Amino acid sequence: MALAAWQSFFLVVPAVPATFASLGSLLAGLGQGSVGWLLAVGTGQVPPGHVAGALWRVRRAVLGGESLPGEISAHWLASQTARFGTRRPDGTWANPPDLSAEGGS
Repeated sequence: MALAAWQSFFLVVPAVPATFASLGSLLAGLGQGSVGWLLAVGTGQVPPGHVAGALWRVRRAVLGGESLPGEISAHWLASQTARFGTRRPDGTWANPPDLSAEGGS
């Protein structure tokens, strides 16, 4: 029953963000290899048991470690593109971080 519900859910929602700590309870009713993909970043700080449980439930995984100092981050990229933007109809200036779907106007 749980597998059929998740399969139907993933037809509509292709990606579900979750922490490794919550995956055990979130996917509790699913068996080995029942989830198609796991895409994870920042796995260097996750307890090995959480990662093992997640990997047991997936058929394929892409895991990324911690970012190294000096790598390009989203914050750095936003600060570099702040000078580019557009003039709004009311005359105010909007730069790319302000136009983000996650925050701003």
